[in-house]
Amino acid sequence: MAMIQSLLTKGWNRFLLTLSFLFLSLIAVFYFTTDGANRFSFYYFPSPQDLESSRSIRSPLQSPLGPPAAPVPVTPSSPYSFNEQSELVEGVSAYETDGEQVNPEFELRWEICRSGMGFEAVDYIPCLDNMKAIKKLKSRRHMEHRERHCPTPAPRCLVPLPPGYKVPVSWPKSRDMIWFDNVPHSKLVEYKKDQNWVRKDGDYLVFPGGGTQFKEGVSNYIQFIEQSCPAIEWGKHTRVVLDVGCGVASFGGYLLDKDVITISFAPKDEHEAQIQFALERGIPAFLSVIGTQQLTFPDNAFDLIHCARCRVHWDGDGGKPLIELNRILRPGGFFVWSATPVYHDDPRDQSVWNAMVTLTESICWKLLVKATDAAGIGLVIYQKPVSSSCYEKRKVQDPPLCIHKNRYDISWYTPLEGCLPPVHVDDSVDSETWPSSWPERLNFWPSNLLESNNVYNKARYYEDTKHWKGLVSSIYMHDLSINWSSIRNVMDMNAGFGGFAAALVTEALWVMNVVPIHELNTLPIIINRGLIGVYNDWCESFNTYPRTYDLLHSSFLFGKLTKRCDIISCVAEMDRILRPAEVVALNNQRPPEGIEREVANGKKPMEIDEDLHSRQLAVYGRETMRRLFASNVLVSGLQGLGVEIDDVGKNRASACVQKLQELNSAVIISTITTALSKEQLSNFQAVVFTDIGLETALEFDDYCRDHEPPIAFIKSEVRGLFGSVFCDFGPSFTVVDVDGEEPHTGIIASINNDNPALVCCVDDERLEFQDGDLVVFSEVQGMTELNDGKPRKVISARPYSFTLEEDTTDFGAYYRGGIVTQVKQPKVLQFKPLRDAVKDPGDFLLSDFSKFDRPILLHLAFQALDAFRHELGRFPVAGSVEDADKLIDFTFKINESLGDSKLEEIDRKLLNHFASGSRAVLNPMAAMFGGIVGQEIVKACSGKFHPLFQFLYFDSVESLPTEPLDSNDLKPLGSRYDAQISVFGAKLQKKMEESKVFMVGAGALGCEFLKNLALMGVCCSQKGKLTITDDDIIEKKNVFDDTFWESLDAVINALDNVAARMYMDGRCLYFQKPLLESGTLGTKCNTQMVIPHLTENYGASRDPPEKQAPMCTVHSFPHNIDHCLTWARSEFEGILEKTPDEVNKFLANPSEYASAMKAAGDAQARDLLERVIDCLDRDKCDTFQDCVTWARLRFEDYFSDRVKQLTYTFPEDAVTSGGAPFWSAPKRFPQPLQFSTRDASHVDFIMAASILRAETFGIPLPDWAKSLRKLAEAIDEVVVPDFVPKKGVNIVTDEKATSLSTASIDDAVVINELVAKLEECAKRLPPGYHMNAVQFEKDDDTNFHIDLIAGLANMRARNYGIPEVDKLKAKFIAGRIIPAIATSTALATGLVCLELYKVLSGGHKVESYRNTFANLSLPLFSMAEPVPPKVIRHGDMSWTVWDRWAITGNITLRELLQWLKDKGLNAYSISCGNPCFITDVTKLEVPSYRRHVDVVVACEDDEDNDIDIPLISIYFR
Repeated sequence: MAMIQSLLTKGWNRFLLTLSFLFLSLIAVFYFTTDGANRFSFYYFPSPQDLESSRSIRSPLQSPLGPPAAPVPVTPSSPYSFNEQSELVEGVSAYETDGEQVNPEFELRWEICRSGMGFEAVDYIPCLDNMKAIKKLKSRRHMEHRERHCPTPAPRCLVPLPPGYKVPVSWPKSRDMIWFDNVPHSKLVEYKKDQNWVRKDGDYLVFPGGGTQFKEGVSNYIQFIEQSCPAIEWGKHTRVVLDVGCGVASFGGYLLDKDVITISFAPKDEHEAQIQFALERGIPAFLSVIGTQQLTFPDNAFDLIHCARCRVHWDGDGGKPLIELNRILRPGGFFVWSATPVYHDDPRDQSVWNAMVTLTESICWKLLVKATDAAGIGLVIYQKPVSSSCYEKRKVQDPPLCIHKNRYDISWYTPLEGCLPPVHVDDSVDSETWPSSWPERLNFWPSNLLESNNVYNKARYYEDTKHWKGLVSSIYMHDLSINWSSIRNVMDMNAGFGGFAAALVTEALWVMNVVPIHELNTLPIIINRGLIGVYNDWCESFNTYPRTYDLLHSSFLFGKLTKRCDIISCVAEMDRILRPAEVVALNNQRPPEGIEREVANGKKPMEIDEDLHSRQLAVYGRETMRRLFASNVLVSGLQGLGVEIDDVGKNRASACVQKLQELNSAVIISTITTALSKEQLSNFQAVVFTDIGLETALEFDDYCRDHEPPIAFIKSEVRGLFGSVFCDFGPSFTVVDVDGEEPHTGIIASINNDNPALVCCVDDERLEFQDGDLVVFSEVQGMTELNDGKPRKVISARPYSFTLEEDTTDFGAYYRGGIVTQVKQPKVLQFKPLRDAVKDPGDFLLSDFSKFDRPILLHLAFQALDAFRHELGRFPVAGSVEDADKLIDFTFKINESLGDSKLEEIDRKLLNHFASGSRAVLNPMAAMFGGIVGQEIVKACSGKFHPLFQFLYFDSVESLPTEPLDSNDLKPLGSRYDAQISVFGAKLQKKMEESKVFMVGAGALGCEFLKNLALMGVCCSQKGKLTITDDDIIEKKNVFDDTFWESLDAVINALDNVAARMYMDGRCLYFQKPLLESGTLGTKCNTQMVIPHLTENYGASRDPPEKQAPMCTVHSFPHNIDHCLTWARSEFEGILEKTPDEVNKFLANPSEYASAMKAAGDAQARDLLERVIDCLDRDKCDTFQDCVTWARLRFEDYFSDRVKQLTYTFPEDAVTSGGAPFWSAPKRFPQPLQFSTRDASHVDFIMAASILRAETFGIPLPDWAKSLRKLAEAIDEVVVPDFVPKKGVNIVTDEKATSLSTASIDDAVVINELVAKLEECAKRLPPGYHMNAVQFEKDDDTNFHIDLIAGLANMRARNYGIPEVDKLKAKFIAGRIIPAIATSTALATGLVCLELYKVLSGGHKVESYRNTFANLSLPLFSMAEPVPPKVIRHGDMSWTVWDRWAITGNITLRELLQWLKDKGLNAYSISCGNPCFITDVTKLEVPSYRRHVDVVVACEDDEDNDIDIPLISIYFR
């Protein structure tokens, strides 16, 4: 206690005490404020003066779970010790929240950060001051000791203030002077006193603006650079600068006067706190070094890089330091080097200069200027090339072009490369003016970026900019009570596109934009727009001194961090870098990534439930889903649904809103019950009108087009069996993804040196490229010029090759490898306004090619109907000849007004049908058009998929009864089905109500069918009957007997698997029942009508089976992520399900199991025994630590040892027996992984594997099982043996092999030995011992199944250099999830129900039916008549698959043979039930409900030709 009191007497301890509580309160608010009320959280940290006021400070924050917590004592204990009763400490550790309600009042004991000597470390930087790691370094030659060496686990200590610390001097005064006590380092003052860097003046450090190379002052030096090279144009052409080895950053500080933002960096070295000086002055800077790793910047980032005596040996290590600058310097960017080798003549300097000349020439840098100023200080200015052409023309390719370089990779712990990333500026970009001038570039889309990359999305970029501009101006600057005059150094911890920084650019501050390494890589965009930033992993410390930032801003960062990091360590890091008396601002909600919502609408954006929406996510992806969540849509006109609500006299929208809301609580539905005005449309991104006059539509459409941004306008009508859609998305609408398909890829086999070049790919899969496609190349060896990221055009595509619009004559010779990938291009559509499109509709979207001329007639008919309604104020009466004639007259008048474009013939009969049913909204038509329009709304709000352009007309007059309709039969009956009666008549309605229908499946399709059938009245009378089953293996149900099947009028399939479909097809064939088949796959759907005697059956045509990868490919030579996931699923089932099952089989009956294995005596039995023994002996787990050990050793085996063995057996230079390179396409040469607890993906794998392993052994999980920090400690205890490769290992390479097990003549002997060993293992087990088999379950995101499969697949992908996938994508592929969306489901069911009218009506010919394939993403509709059944002829007989030959009477086998003989058929096989030859007679038990037996006969004619005859049914009862 005395020690505690002693600690509390120090002022800085009061500061730490307060900070600790505030941060813990911050965590509580973050975790438990889930109602969206506290959108923004911001916290003031106490000033040094405040800290003098009390020894314990109560938090000003109110916990959502109760009153403020008690003060937290600072206790001299371990930095990781907790109060064991505290739930929140466990709750905030990684993986330990899971939404549990925990108590925010807890105790956390902090230590003070100390140096290795035990002193209080006031300048502690965890990843740069890890002396334990630095002492273990084998070399310091390349500045390894100045690089990051982060302690594990991350520290939780708090950094004290230096004695005498004061509130920092405010900007702009701070540029010239700062408090000495805040940065109490005098070494630099003495060391540089003659160079005018810095001097001490009383309590201040003063910065005169001089430097080693700035003898005339830094301002003159800056001016001299621009005079020497006017193209630099400070603050216009040059905006973002990197200053290497920056001294005290005066260069960057004075460039601010030129509107230039500079990042200054230097290592933490003997210059003592130069970066700390810079940040205290309010100048952007951070700690780094050019050593063995890349700088944490993206490729092609900086406009100019500056080095003034920066003490970097640019030509060292093969020139890697300068090559690194080349990587991060943008094409056309400048390198300014001011150093003695430029202007001194002594031999040492000249040697350095000569080496620099050679190196810069080898990387194609152009020497622009070599000049000396009035003080005799010289400098040289180089410029980087704007294309790779110079690289390609070098006689010596040294340094070489990078082969494996991916320009979108994040540079984080990435080794320095000795190669040149290809340079490419898009052909549409003027390299002389790129990038755009400042400040225009701040808010313009960076023209050099490929929008096709899913990160670089133009629409999302602009939305983010708009969002932050509004949020900062309306909330941050006014409503948060932040004293912005005291804010200078700002950090955005999760910067996104840099929108927050862009919104603050006019303020007297600067923002360090940090892009976390596990977020989307947006840093290239941030720097392109003229802002600064770096990468960082917030599970580790940031490279800066303590107390260097005034404001830490975070938007939606911590949710993801809790899954990877110790969140308390992260909070301690925030404490370290934040200045006292300054602010943390948290925006706990993700900014809208779709269409902008109003800032102050008070509604919390919904997060995507990836489990609930998994099938929809498989179609749209997260990006589109987020846009949909953020969208506002107006639907005007609720026709069909409104009629079903029992609120007579109430506004239809008001009556429907509650029912609609029940469909999806995540969609907020409101109503507009007053007359709709144009101005109200401005609140929406898309508006849909289903019942609106043409004049009003023209007015609304004009308003939507003129709005900024344009509002998508959709007009749709359903009139009986006729429907229309019109879309206008504005004068310029960008389609980001035209079809939603993954970019096509190919594995390259060869490329010739020719003009144009021929590219051949392996015949593993057919290429899907089309002429005109753009493609990019990667990983090409030899012809490395193609790896420059430049899109190139395909001009002649073939199944396994294509011609490239490129002259490769002078390129390097192709050696091996390479991937070619389609570049999906955005498409800009220019929609016509409705006013123009009505007069000149252009091309219609056709749905039925047998009705080629129908759309233009319907275009006139819908206009005529509008004129009719406008004049008479009503719809035509059903069956009224007079009204029909009047509508036809309107049609003729409109047609005549078209002049030369008018129709020569008008189908009056069709117009009669149109007029008669125009008042009715039929549910199948509403479902169909609802699906189409719903998809168009998705396109309008997201840019995903190609919009309908612009008119679609559809009719299904074939659904009408074949007999003429009596007008009296169309009269209303006061029934809910009067609308349907007005189209089809009361007779058909009665038939529908009395029908007996069997529906198989009650999933998405099934539920949609149920709604349709109910609203159509199908089976809805006492005589009708709808039978539903949802069992995919319905053949096992005996409730569906002959009587049931024979009673049916129709069968509707709503299935998702082929086996069940085939069974239903067989039943419908047998009982000759109509089968209405349909299916969906994402945006695609198809329908097939199977009508007795009219069409072929479902099984008549089959899709080819999916191509399966060879076993050797999956297990040893994967080349795509599907192979990795297939292997991962196989390993999951093997180790967690099959092996435990096998163990239990043995334990249930050891003697019987042993006998079975001995009897088998083969390689498979040997393998099974080995796995069971391993599970019960070597790999048996008794504690969770055993499970961790097993998982860690599994990692080593899977991803290191096996790869080392494979590459030992087949080295990189191995050849086949034919002399060809063994590692040729599609094989990829693998690299083993080095396990590291600093790699979160490695630890995640161990966690998932350990937890599931524990489940199989019934081991309870300890409290620390899901804590990354404690798990890392457990992993470190595992001893991993060194790997020794084995000789003579047989690795299967035969693609036809079906097993990896190899048979041996010694199998029987080995099996006997294994059985004996297994029996010994069993003796050591306790009675009743058993294992738990874990069956894969994809739909539970908490069970770690997908975590393990994703981990297995991604680690394997990393071995082979294959792009990895996230958990969601792994779930789609490994879980075999069928993509499904409501729009295609609605479309499919609507189309089927239109066919059901025909089936139940009867009498329709085959040409009246329609099979449909539709793809809503394109959109594409293809309707065609069903294919008639194949007719088989023999003699004067003919039959189809629908026919059955019936024989009545109890005939003998001989009589049957003679009956066939009389028809010229010779039977050679007869089967009934189980197959039997005619010489064998089988006794067959016939169920009591069956009156016949079916006989299958194989026949041939007199010329021995096989004849397929129908099934023969013999009726004996």
